[in-house]
Amino acid sequence: MNRPHLYVGISSHGYGHLAQVAPVLNRLRAHHPALEISLATTLPAPMLARLISGRFRIIPQTLDFGMCMQDALRVDIDKSHAAYIQFHQHFEERANRLARQLQQLKVDLVFSDIPYLLAEAASRAHIPCIALCSLNWADIIHGYFPDKPDMLEIEKQIRLAYASCDFFLMPEPSMPMPGLLRARPIGPVAMLGSDRRQDINALLGLSDGDRLALVNLGGIPLPIDFRIWPFESHLHYLVDAKPDMIWPAHMHSLCDLNLDFKDILASVDILVTKPGYGNFVAAACHALKVLYVRRPDWPEEPYLVSWLNQVAQSQVIGFDQLLTGQFMPQMEEVFEQPEKPGVAPYGIEEASQLLASFLS
Repeated sequence: MNRPHLYVGISSHGYGHLAQVAPVLNRLRAHHPALEISLATTLPAPMLARLISGRFRIIPQTLDFGMCMQDALRVDIDKSHAAYIQFHQHFEERANRLARQLQQLKVDLVFSDIPYLLAEAASRAHIPCIALCSLNWADIIHGYFPDKPDMLEIEKQIRLAYASCDFFLMPEPSMPMPGLLRARPIGPVAMLGSDRRQDINALLGLSDGDRLALVNLGGIPLPIDFRIWPFESHLHYLVDAKPDMIWPAHMHSLCDLNLDFKDILASVDILVTKPGYGNFVAAACHALKVLYVRRPDWPEEPYLVSWLNQVAQSQVIGFDQLLTGQFMPQMEEVFEQPEKPGVAPYGIEEASQLLASFLS
């Protein structure tokens, strides 16, 4: 008997799409241990291996690019516009070629987060497709290009591609997608880690009374000179930076820990970040306190922020405060807020059950 074959498209626009897909695939694999999985993405293979259990094949393909970024917070609007025009010049050819590939690989089900080209190809190959994401690229580009005639045509093409999906799963919290056909809201989805705080304290020489803050802005870098951040008694930072630099005593590189990121996040007291599904939801599930810097032009942001403020102890900081580390009043305010319980990521089971129903 042939093993069912699941073809998964993961956007490489940051790490948030992988953070949504990985726990669903792991739960699905627990129910279908013989499942054959192909991952179409350009994300680093070691990262995929750390987050997704079991064997899988990597197909290094760029199926979408989301938006071109200047850095972790700023979209390069002109470059994004040019990239979409170029990508869609040969959209029909791309979709037909990918459809043939899916047929040749004998794919039984397509799972997309959220390359619309893959959804279109699955439709042309007559293969069922389930999409999962808290956003979609049609609504994102509409937020940046509401009046450009050439982009309106591209937006229409993207919406038609998404409309071909059998289901589009919207994990809590998702941006509104009123024009999306076959949309189905589900619960939160997050990678959960294990509390390794005692191990971290031993590695870094911290005491039980010290606070530990993780600084992470997702998978797209933002240059910050952490060496100028002020020293505060009993406060230590974990930052994603080169381990061979000379750091102040209260600054520590993530590389020094040799631990999975999800376990590090589960072990700290507070997260300093930007609005993004992966970090926001993981923090809420672990009942972490959160400081976040705004990215006000990102169309998904208000819905992420509104949800986080309801379920977690959180506070906004300014961009200049992030660059200089001058946000202690906001951090103290977060610690003084009433504690809130962690959120349950029950969307993992909902999504995996739906995928399993298509594979049985």
